[in-house]
Amino acid sequence: MQNELNVEQRTRLQHASTGEVIENFPIVLMNSKDSDELSPLHYICQRRNLDLELLTHFFNYKADPNYEDQNGDTPLHYLCKTENPNRPALIKLFIKNNASINRTNSLLETPLHLLCKNKKPDFESIKILGEKGVAFNLKESMDGNTPLHILCDKEEKSSQETLEIINYLLTENADINTKNSHGNNVCHLVLKQKIIDHTLFELIINNDNLDLDSMNDLKETFFHCLLKKDDKQKIIMYLKELLNKGCNPNLQDNNGWTPLHLICSKPNDQKNVSLINLFIENGADPNIGDKEGRNLLHHVIPKTGNMNNSLVEILMKNNVDCNKQDHEGVTPFIKYCQNDTPDVDMINVFLQDGKVDLNLYTKNGRSPLHMIIDNSSNLEILEILIDNNDADVEIKDSKERNLLHYACKNSQPNIEIIKYLIDKELDPNEKESKNGWTCLHFLAHQSDLSDELTEVIEFLIENDADVTIKDNAGNLPFHLICNNEEFNDALFELLADGIDINDVNDNGETPLHLFILQPDRTAEHLEWFKDMEADFTIGRESDEKNALHLHFLNEPDEDVLSYLVDECECEIDSKDNFNNNLLHLLCQSSQISNDLIENLIEDLDINEPNNEGKTALHLVCGNNPDAEFIECLIENENDINIKDNEENLALHELCKDKKKVIFNEKTQKEETKYFSKSITTEQLKLFFENDVEINEVNNNGDTALICLCKNKKFNENDKEKSNMEPKIDVFKLFLEYEADYTIQNNEQSTALHELCKHDYHDFETFLFFLELEDTDLNLPDKDGNTILHLLCMQSFELSEDLPRIIQHMATLDCNLNLKNNNEQTPLLILFNSKYRHHETSFDLINHGADPLIKDKNQRNLLHLMNISQPYYHAIHFLINKGVGYKDIDVFGNTPLHCACNHEEIDFDIVRIFTELGMNLNQTNLKGETPSSLLNGKSEKPQFNYQVTRFLTSVKFAKKQQKIQKLIRLNADFKPLPSLSGKIPKHVGGFLKPMKFQEIPLDQIKINPKPIFSGEKKNIYIADWFGQKVCATTLKDSIFITKTEVEKFKKELSFVCSLHYPHTVRFFGAQLQDETKLTYISEYCENGDLNTYISKNNISLTNKIKIASGIAKGIAYLHSKNTMHRKLKTSKIVLDRRLRPKITGYGFSRQMTDTLYSTVLKTIQTVHDPYQSPEMLAESDTYDFKTDVYSFGIILWELMNNKKLKITDPIVWGSKRWTEEIMKGNRPPLKDCKCKKMIARCWHQDPDQRPEMKEILEYFMLHEKKYENMN
Repeated sequence: MQNELNVEQRTRLQHASTGEVIENFPIVLMNSKDSDELSPLHYICQRRNLDLELLTHFFNYKADPNYEDQNGDTPLHYLCKTENPNRPALIKLFIKNNASINRTNSLLETPLHLLCKNKKPDFESIKILGEKGVAFNLKESMDGNTPLHILCDKEEKSSQETLEIINYLLTENADINTKNSHGNNVCHLVLKQKIIDHTLFELIINNDNLDLDSMNDLKETFFHCLLKKDDKQKIIMYLKELLNKGCNPNLQDNNGWTPLHLICSKPNDQKNVSLINLFIENGADPNIGDKEGRNLLHHVIPKTGNMNNSLVEILMKNNVDCNKQDHEGVTPFIKYCQNDTPDVDMINVFLQDGKVDLNLYTKNGRSPLHMIIDNSSNLEILEILIDNNDADVEIKDSKERNLLHYACKNSQPNIEIIKYLIDKELDPNEKESKNGWTCLHFLAHQSDLSDELTEVIEFLIENDADVTIKDNAGNLPFHLICNNEEFNDALFELLADGIDINDVNDNGETPLHLFILQPDRTAEHLEWFKDMEADFTIGRESDEKNALHLHFLNEPDEDVLSYLVDECECEIDSKDNFNNNLLHLLCQSSQISNDLIENLIEDLDINEPNNEGKTALHLVCGNNPDAEFIECLIENENDINIKDNEENLALHELCKDKKKVIFNEKTQKEETKYFSKSITTEQLKLFFENDVEINEVNNNGDTALICLCKNKKFNENDKEKSNMEPKIDVFKLFLEYEADYTIQNNEQSTALHELCKHDYHDFETFLFFLELEDTDLNLPDKDGNTILHLLCMQSFELSEDLPRIIQHMATLDCNLNLKNNNEQTPLLILFNSKYRHHETSFDLINHGADPLIKDKNQRNLLHLMNISQPYYHAIHFLINKGVGYKDIDVFGNTPLHCACNHEEIDFDIVRIFTELGMNLNQTNLKGETPSSLLNGKSEKPQFNYQVTRFLTSVKFAKKQQKIQKLIRLNADFKPLPSLSGKIPKHVGGFLKPMKFQEIPLDQIKINPKPIFSGEKKNIYIADWFGQKVCATTLKDSIFITKTEVEKFKKELSFVCSLHYPHTVRFFGAQLQDETKLTYISEYCENGDLNTYISKNNISLTNKIKIASGIAKGIAYLHSKNTMHRKLKTSKIVLDRRLRPKITGYGFSRQMTDTLYSTVLKTIQTVHDPYQSPEMLAESDTYDFKTDVYSFGIILWELMNNKKLKITDPIVWGSKRWTEEIMKGNRPPLKDCKCKKMIARCWHQDPDQRPEMKEILEYFMLHEKKYENMN
């Protein structure tokens, strides 16, 4: 291995003059390499001013022209991608010295590929390579492009030189038909350009070797590429030329579409008429079907709205099969009949030649006649089809439904169509097969019992429709109409005439049973049934509930009750087959009342249990526990200490969840649904003051207090429940009446154990229990879990107080290292959690939890963190606490293996381990290395680029460490400023910025058009050694003296020292021209947040991520004792990944007196919504809380996706702004996400505003929550 190049030698190779290099560069190092495997020849070939003299010198001393760097690039590759006026002569010299002109790099690119990729292709150099036998048809690996593909796939119009190069390549046997990795040849690429280059197209299409019918991987021909463009007018001449050349117009793409299918898929485009004619005249077959079996007529017919009749006429004249059925059996005519507004003229166009078969039907048996009746109910079209064209009026669908069934099931039955079909002798009593319904069943099932419906039913009955026919479930039409919420006595009489009013269906229900279950039934309605001799005492077969019982299941009414008992012979003490009497049913109803209770108590035993052993009091407490009803029952001697079959008192039922098991049709599974019910101190006092057995246990060993602690709805956030007293008052009342909170149930859980198991945790409530004398913090339940174990299992994202509770417990007499039955301590549980709270974990460790603990698989906390949710700062914390980053679990995995195998790799964390010396090639028991796990992730598109970038950066970082070592050894050594230009773009983001450096103007290529122009500065996009940057030029009115310039330089030195992902990086400045001071900073592709908000509808997920990033950036500045002072959305920029970065803090810490006074004066005279009250009051003392106020305004704008303007009517207008802000008024927060945090941030009192650290914690805690909501 040759000696390695040092920093000074590499710098000299890049920047020193030719003479200096020849004179001073050691000959012995001519074929040496640096850590990136770059030889001296690689370095000099990057010089834009490389001359023959220097290159000859290297070759004279046997420099190897075929050395490859780590990416496989030879010096010739570097020469071909670097602009150099001497390049043709230099290439000749390379060839003379045996350089391999067909050598490929890791991307399989030859020097010819790189020459063709340049903005200005070098024809002379390409010819030199061509003369020496360069391979013209080699493909690079990214897109499989040959040099010819690269030249033809440029968005800008080809220059004359480019056209000459393409022509040259074609004459030198470059294969015009070679396909890239997407199957495209060069003609595909030319035709896919947004604006087709006509000259280039002519050059390609006129080449005799071109395969005119070439298809890409999507089986697209040149026609397909053109017809997918929106502007048909501009492509007609190209289509004509392709047809004239003999391109096949009948080839099909992956969907089976020919060019004609593409034309017909946009039927309302008038230009399509001429295009269809053009293709058919040139041999296009109009009858080819696509993969779904659809022909051109299918494609020209839209789902809704009008269509171009001339298109159908053209296709019909060209014998397109109008009876072609697609895979669903739909013909073009059937598809048209599905239209809501079919046109008679269009129908006649289809029918004019008599080719349409009107009796064809779809897979579900629907013919055109069915479609017309079901969608448009157009009688005129129906008559045309049946009377004039002999469509089969008796046709049925697959469910045996005839046309009359369709007319009757329409939501608005058309009586004229029904009369027409009856005249055609369709049988109104014929049953369809699905439900066995006749026409009358369909009509009785309608939701709107209108007079028009009455007219239709009356007409059918007059025409022998039979009201006594039953469907497959035994329902008469009258059963169905009784199941309707509406009541129409005329309709009811029509359908009830001639039937047995007490006839039961297969479920054992009479029409009266169905009727009385509907809402708003009155005594007058029931009187109609009584007049029809309905039997009100018949019970349903399923549960023996009669009309009286069923009425109490819905909305019991005293008038109806009286009518049923007094007039209809219903017995008030009757019971159903569950032994429920009327009092039981009333207490389960949603419409309970004291009057009804007292009315029933006169005749019924208040303490009588049903089959489950529940009394009326049990049922009230379990369903509608209003204190008024409970008091009514207790006052009427309901025994409060009666137990049901599960040993529950009524008090247990009051405290338990109100839940119901329902069957989910979507998932086809039973699910438990929870319902809210009020539990108040008023209700409880009624029990406690009447000597209830407060500590009695049920079959589960639960006391009423444990039941209350288990109650899911009761233990939700108090703030989310309206009109309910705080739950702590309820718990205090229990203990006031000597409830025993230490009792353990069958699971050995106390009330506090059960309280820990909910999603929401209230600090005040927990503090109350924790301070009780007999609370045992270390008491385990059946699974060995203490209170702390259970709390650590809960979701921190749903419970704001949970971290505070755990941190408080850590200060109490609580054993932090107890293990449960699964050998887990609370700390291990926290680190196994997907949404852990890191500050809580740190707090437990700081209070004595053992950070070196391992689980049963010998995983330490670093393993667990990297398996579930890696966190950069937590990794540092654990390593500092001595957790072994080299520890191996029972599967042979190190923490680095776990980090590399995570779903969402955090490369910053992986980098921590590699910088600690961890080996990327260490194998686990499966033979996996961290490196192989990373490469496995690279198969996924979202990780491919990141993995490549990281693995490259690891090598580059080693190189930088050596540079820094040299700098430390030689204090006088200063690398040239342009050295940073050598940082590859894909790894530049990983490296810390250099110290402040003065940058000469000739090193910066500034775009003359500014992207921002202000009173004090202009901002431009610039190129700095191949890196896109921002160049900010300060106007000469700002800095007057050299002293101020020195202060400016000192401030920039400080700014350049700041390095954080959420602050804009500063590289340096040019200070030569004091009238045009320019500093260079990072360029962010998405511009400033102010503009981005106004132009984009930002998703909630991105809003939270942006807010979190801004908070991180401000918190970082504050950690450096730096206050921003001028924070606003225009001072926040977004990179390509929408990562926010703080800018505009260049004068945050050390401003010149002149500039500071100017800024302060501006602040005081301009109405700026981001200014805090203390700034508006012109206070001399304000601190970091000023930035917090500004952050609150930014957060408001971000969450509302709009710019806050002080002239907006939603605020108060610019004149009143300062006055209203000083009064404490703020913009509206209604329906605004994060409104609680916003309100705290813009609090009038700076001391009441949170620290940025707390805000950052808030967003990190809630980021996942809002992402899931979105």
